[in-house]
Amino acid sequence: MSIPTQDVVTIGVQTWTTRNLDVGVFRNGDSIPHAATDEEWQRAAQSKTPAWCYYDNDPKNASRFGRLYNWFAVMDPRGLAPNGFHVPTDAEWQILIDTLGGDEDAGGALKNQTGWDGGATERNSAGFYANPGGSRHYEGGFNYFGSFGNWWSTSERDSTFAWVRNMSMDDNDVNRYFLHKTKGFSVRVLKD
Repeated sequence: MSIPTQDVVTIGVQTWTTRNLDVGVFRNGDSIPHAATDEEWQRAAQSKTPAWCYYDNDPKNASRFGRLYNWFAVMDPRGLAPNGFHVPTDAEWQILIDTLGGDEDAGGALKNQTGWDGGATERNSAGFYANPGGSRHYEGGFNYFGSFGNWWSTSERDSTFAWVRNMSMDDNDVNRYFLHKTKGFSVRVLKD
C-alpha cells in the first residue's frame, strides 16, 4: 500500500496527502474490521477495537470523502497509514495551521472548492482538498456530511478523548476539540 506522488502536497515543511484516507487494511496487510451496522459499530466501541465505515454505509461516498475510522483504528500498532506516512499528532496539525495563517484563517486555504454545503468560496489555495466527510456517533448514527469535516490526531487528551481538528462550511476556522474515541472521523496522513 503506497501513496501516489500526485496525491500529496507540500505545505511549508510538511508533506500531506490530498485525500482523506480510504483503506480497509492495516500496513501489515491485516483487514480492519468493517462496521456496517449500528450494532457492529457499538461493539467496536465497547471493546475498544478498530473499525471503519463508509458514511451512511454507502461505498460511493468513499471515492471522494474517504472512510470514517474510530480512534482505535488510528492507533492500532499494525499501522493505519501507508508505508512512509503516519497519522499526525495534534502538534503536527498545528504546524500546518500556523503555516497557513492560524486557527481563524487556515480553513480557507485547506477546504476543497466543491463538496461543502453552501457552495464554493475562495478555497484550497494550499492544494489540501479538505472534504467534509461527516462523522459517526457511538450509537452508529451519521451526521454532518457536507457541512463539517473532522480529522483525527494521534494525541490523547485522556483515556476517553483524543484531539481532533474540525472545519465547518460556515467559516475559515480550523477548530481544535477533544472528542470521544468511539466516534468515526476522517483521517489525513503526513509523510514521515
